[in-house]
Amino acid sequence: MKAITKNKRIKVIVNGREMEVYDNLTILQALLQEDVHIPHLCYDIRLERSNGNCGLCVVEVGEGDAKRDVKACQTPIQEGMVITTNSPKLKSYRKVRLEQILSDHNADCVAPCVMTCPANIDIQAYLRHAANGNFSAALQVIKDRNPFPVTCGRVCPHPCEAQCRRNLVDSPVAINHVKRFIADWDMAQEEPWLPKKKDYNDTRN
Repeated sequence: MKAITKNKRIKVIVNGREMEVYDNLTILQALLQEDVHIPHLCYDIRLERSNGNCGLCVVEVGEGDAKRDVKACQTPIQEGMVITTNSPKLKSYRKVRLEQILSDHNADCVAPCVMTCPANIDIQAYLRHAANGNFSAALQVIKDRNPFPVTCGRVCPHPCEAQCRRNLVDSPVAINHVKRFIADWDMAQEEPWLPKKKDYNDTRN
């Protein structure tokens, strides 16, 4: 957020209460400074202005027939503004908007590469271990779901890479090559790591 120490204070009305806020900010920035909560997801304090994609920060500005809905993260605060941050209409809108966001949120909770992997390997975990040089930990993550990484590393069509979010920036992470490298490293050890076998005679499992 831009420095506000030199900004002047202006008067606005928020939810029926007159208050002073700093000018030269968006409605969202100005009200957050005064501990007035407005739901938001896409705003980041390091940004001059949000892209407004989440749509949760919509507030009502004005009175009576002149009242209109605006995105608080993109609308500059102005002297004398009458702002409503919470109303039945806004609650209903935000609920619908949040449901729309959540309806397509799986790839944010579970990585697309993991969802696409036929073996459902925790790809993010073994990539992290491999990047940190902890090949043993990476191998254990892989073999937890795939006991034959040496073979699969050579024949897998790696659909995970087609869904890698890195494609949005440049090119996908070489997921399959990392898996193959880890598997080859394991085979080069004096005693390749073997996962613990389940005791099928144990009726408790």
